[in-house]
Amino acid sequence: MPSWPSNTKYISHDTRRIDGPEKVSGRARYSSDIQAKGWLYGMILRSKWPAAKITGINVQPALEIPGIKAAVTVKDTPFTVRFYGQELAAVAGATKQACLDALRAIVVQAEPAPLFVVNETAAKKENSPQVWAGAANASTPDPKVKGSPDAA
Repeated sequence: MPSWPSNTKYISHDTRRIDGPEKVSGRARYSSDIQAKGWLYGMILRSKWPAAKITGINVQPALEIPGIKAAVTVKDTPFTVRFYGQELAAVAGATKQACLDALRAIVVQAEPAPLFVVNETAAKKENSPQVWAGAANASTPDPKVKGSPDAA
């Protein structure tokens, strides 16, 4: 295998980053720093519960935050949250800070549900927490046999 040539201009040499001084001084501009006139920011309020029944969401306090143009719920209440981070509501506003303030202002009424069981034996018990109403927590095996294993 041939060796690297020793008279290279860029390979094996330090190169100065042209964006380095701007980044370390805080003068660099990123796409998230730019806001075109008339554009809005959007943010989503997510569930802090892995399992809960959402009985009410009041977005009215969010609409009173200066700069907020819209606040909506993702579903009519009541509904069930089935995972941490599930979407609950969304806001649109003139600034990032207005959206953050609006998310904090939204009032969510929830009844946290018991967490799901991870042990298969416990999940099959009749009184175990149900992931989906009317469905078993643990499915029955559905073995598939292809070919002739006895002949092998």
